[in-house]
Amino acid sequence: MAQSFRDKFLKDVAQHQMEIQLDQGVFRHVVFKRPNTINQLFSLTTTPGRLVFGGDIGCFVFERIHDMFAFFRRDMERFDPNFGYWHEKLVAVDRHMGSMNASVDKFRDNLEQYVEQYDDLTGEEIGQVHEFIDEAATLFEDECPHEAYVAVGNFELRDAPFFTDFWESSNEEYTICYLWACHAIQWGVAQYDKAKQAEGGT
Repeated sequence: MAQSFRDKFLKDVAQHQMEIQLDQGVFRHVVFKRPNTINQLFSLTTTPGRLVFGGDIGCFVFERIHDMFAFFRRDMERFDPNFGYWHEKLVAVDRHMGSMNASVDKFRDNLEQYVEQYDDLTGEEIGQVHEFIDEAATLFEDECPHEAYVAVGNFELRDAPFFTDFWESSNEEYTICYLWACHAIQWGVAQYDKAKQAEGGT
């Protein structure tokens, strides 16, 4: 999954060109786009302690260290964005795109993994639980996650609550926009570094 997404991203930016519009220490504004179109255009803007990713895919703001290009270089060698750690440094997200959303697939997977903890369920009980999981997943997708969580909390087996601590599970996943932005930041910083090295800069 990660490899296929990375391959898709690289295809998206295969014709992108970089334009450095501001480059004064940690004050930068760098734009990446295909010629003659703004489709999938994005920019990286840094000020002390902050990086703003903006453009066609949405807007995300990260804060961590004085030079945020240096922050994103840390995982550069393997071209593998550190989505989880970077998400902790996210201080603002696009109000339309967001960085995470509820996932019915993750919700279902978490329920089924919960069932695997039990090795004393009868075949009939397993069937009953899986039937409930199907119903809960439908409720999650068609109604709302909150209603599904309530149903999970109310589900009983052997006259006792079955999913006793399911509320601790995360049923969200990163949005496509957030994943794309992270790849774009890492790729963009690499392009900037190559250009600076080529001109003998730092």
